[in-house]
Amino acid sequence: MNINFFLKRIIILFFVFITLFFSQLALCENQTNTTNDFVSNTNLNLAPMLRNIMPSIVRVITSYHDFHGRYFYNASEENKIDNSLNLNQNNFKYKNFFNKNKLLKIYKKYTFSHINSHKLGSGVIIDSKNAYVITNYHVIHEAFKIDVYLTNGKIYNAKLVGKSRNMDLALLQLCDADNLKSINIADFKTVHIGDYAIAIGSPYNLKNSVSFGVVSALRRHNEALNLYDDFIQTDAAINHGNSGGPLVNTKGELIGINTSVLSDSDNSGNIGIGFSIPTNTILRFVKQIKKNGEYHQGELGILATQLNDYIIDELNLSVHHGILINSVQENSAAQKSGLFPGDIIISVNKKKFHSMFTLRYILKDFVENDVIYLKIIRNNQYITKKIKLKYYPSLVQHAAKFHYKLDGVLVKVYDLKKNQTKLKSFIDYYTNNFFTPNINGIIIKNINKHSFAKRSGLCKDDIIISVNHVKVDSMESFKKALSIYQNIIILEIFRQTDKIFYIIF
Repeated sequence: MNINFFLKRIIILFFVFITLFFSQLALCENQTNTTNDFVSNTNLNLAPMLRNIMPSIVRVITSYHDFHGRYFYNASEENKIDNSLNLNQNNFKYKNFFNKNKLLKIYKKYTFSHINSHKLGSGVIIDSKNAYVITNYHVIHEAFKIDVYLTNGKIYNAKLVGKSRNMDLALLQLCDADNLKSINIADFKTVHIGDYAIAIGSPYNLKNSVSFGVVSALRRHNEALNLYDDFIQTDAAINHGNSGGPLVNTKGELIGINTSVLSDSDNSGNIGIGFSIPTNTILRFVKQIKKNGEYHQGELGILATQLNDYIIDELNLSVHHGILINSVQENSAAQKSGLFPGDIIISVNKKKFHSMFTLRYILKDFVENDVIYLKIIRNNQYITKKIKLKYYPSLVQHAAKFHYKLDGVLVKVYDLKKNQTKLKSFIDYYTNNFFTPNINGIIIKNINKHSFAKRSGLCKDDIIISVNHVKVDSMESFKKALSIYQNIIILEIFRQTDKIFYIIF
């Protein structure tokens, strides 16, 4: 009996030993296979993939006018100004409305010249059927001519289909192009930190250069580069000339558009920190451009304050996140949905947030007419609001998009009634004899002091009455009149109390 019991124990122990032995052997084998897989994956051969996608990679060279000018001053003009304005006497009327230093700037003589300069960038064909190329906005900014070079040596002239300064993206269309090859676009959800990343472009005009790295981080924010995006960070080398070029995965699928590099000075090269615009943003941009010709970002139309301890204590709130609405824009999506100043927004589509910046980051994925759900607190009650977002075109526009020689000039339609009311209250305080202009036109709201328009004599608050002998009273008429001549602009300007003609050539 004891012998049988002893044998049974030995047999059981033997089978346990065998089981443990083979399980450990299998585990070691799996570890070996995993290690071998990793080693084999590190020995990537990118050549076949690159040969396949290179026909979709392009080099973009733009031509633009580079203006140079200088002022020189004739001292005799100062006496003319003093005599004409009688500034040597105690003249209250004039010394309150005129600044002699500003007038001296007007009387300064100036010379200017311009040369044709070029800007280099990269791009990628995303739609071979329609010959669409995606690149960065800053690559084609100010360009009057865009040439696109394919890897097979062909050169095409490109026209601008749409652009967004805030997104730093531009969509081009190649003219009379055929037999093109487009790149496959990856779903951004499949991109992970640590994935291999390959940047392709023409840094310093070294065409079709390839650099290899990894996805270092996702959802990086940089308002100086892009108002609506979260970037892919990569250590694949990105340098000047790579802008607009593709960032791809090992399958040759587009995962981003290279847009900038972080460096310790303006002249230093790559230090291993580059940024790319992800594909979800690119697809959203292209869809809007095809539909509207421009990007229509969905907006609420509110101004708000981030909740802090003082507001939370004063209002006796039970939440510590969200924003307090300060004002609601007239005819905005927020107003039409019944939002009011004093409402506290605590979530968007069940996503919590803590500031206007975070709210804007959430809304970046929504465009005009998209519907969102806001959870708000009003009078200590929780309310859910359904809101259809709107697009608000800017009243102030860049005149450069109408004519390249007006680069650096911000304009808007002159609101006669509003300005007369505002000016009248100001004038009545000082004098009853100041002339209020009863005109229509386009007013210059701001002008870059280094711009060609400034060197040509235009000033802030000038009211443009006519362009090329055509009266203008809207942005459409302004744009149409500027298109009459390609390299010359004849402007009739109202400045202070005088009408002046300027010819910009």
